[in-house]
Amino acid sequence: MQMENVSGVTLLYPEFLYGLKSYSLLFDKFYVYGLSSIPYLGVEENLKADVEFLKEKGVLVELPLDVWIEVGKEAHASEDYKKLIATFDNATVNAENVASDHDYFTRLASAKMAAKGVETVPICEREFPTKLFGAKTQPREVVMANTLRIGLNALPTPDETCAWEDILRFRADMKGEAWGFRRFLRDLTANEKPESEIREEIKWFFKQYSESMKTHQLKSSLTAIDVLMIPFGVVGKVLTFQWAELPKLVVSFKKRQVELREAEMKAPGKECAYVFKAQQQFRTQSKSAERAFTRPALSWPI
Repeated sequence: MQMENVSGVTLLYPEFLYGLKSYSLLFDKFYVYGLSSIPYLGVEENLKADVEFLKEKGVLVELPLDVWIEVGKEAHASEDYKKLIATFDNATVNAENVASDHDYFTRLASAKMAAKGVETVPICEREFPTKLFGAKTQPREVVMANTLRIGLNALPTPDETCAWEDILRFRADMKGEAWGFRRFLRDLTANEKPESEIREEIKWFFKQYSESMKTHQLKSSLTAIDVLMIPFGVVGKVLTFQWAELPKLVVSFKKRQVELREAEMKAPGKECAYVFKAQQQFRTQSKSAERAFTRPALSWPI
């Protein structure tokens, strides 16, 4: 799976909207079934306004209707789907059953999008039911979704005070770093590492990069003191600003910027540079140690 641009597939439900700022730090675009029904969804008006804004920016896109029709037809004819709903307690419509049902359709929609040449990752609440279908039956996009979930938990959680414009600007500025981080996650998935090892790898690479940047910033701070003294001189007993030295100051600052960029590119653990910069950018926001994907007990038309 290419990781330069990553799109998610999901259904429209309140919890997805509440976590959208977090998802948007890792995903570029979302194909959402039911997006046009946002005016009737029981959420705050500011969330509805956010959806309209993100639709204009191309971040939220309606899942093609023909894809959903194909999903519905295939699901109801599938033995796997029959096997799934056979596990439900028909006497009770509960959140667990609804989540499992919706996740099945979401994963199938992702597969249908792939068949049309659009690679996506299903955003689901529950893990793939390996006890029901067997561990070896996990689709590749499901394995990737599990790894991205781990990567998502390494990123900060922007709260409601964080403007969408700031998030989109950060994504644009850090596009290369985000690409590198997602490639790193893909490689971890390809090596079939267990989840605990993937978490440890991310922590270790982040630690290496963080320590390297702290060392470089300390060196840069010491150099900056010398640089700032360039345009000053003493005339008699008076400290004066020497305007003729100003170009040297500008060149010195540009040189420091180049040195910082070179240090970032060579730093150990650079695969997690995106996580490091995201935590710096949104460090005043709340963070969750483990982000659970919750879904309300809603029924969606097929």
